[in-house]
Amino acid sequence: LAPLFAELAPINPLRPEADGTIDPALYPLLLRGQLLLHEHGVQLPKEFALLIKTMLFGADYITLFRGEEIGLLSSALGSAAVAYAVSNRREVSRVLQPRAIAKIGAYTT
Repeated sequence: LAPLFAELAPINPLRPEADGTIDPALYPLLLRGQLLLHEHGVQLPKEFALLIKTMLFGADYITLFRGEEIGLLSSALGSAAVAYAVSNRREVSRVLQPRAIAKIGAYTT
């Protein structure tokens, strides 16, 4: 996988210095990565590529928000996350550490 990761490094749209654009070479590279993993016995769901494309679209879309807009989006997403955590305590307790759950509880009181 090292050569694949080396090829990905300069076009990774999630790298810190990325400018928000997605290089068209990324999609065939993702496919090659999926095929390489398959050759080593790792089977990814067929939806994997769609999931990656959706994540990249979402990341690209968020770059359109500026200033106050990003603050409002961040606040809304944070509120939605807390509401989900409070409504699904059993599921959240399997994923988060107890100290993180305690912090969520502080937001709801």
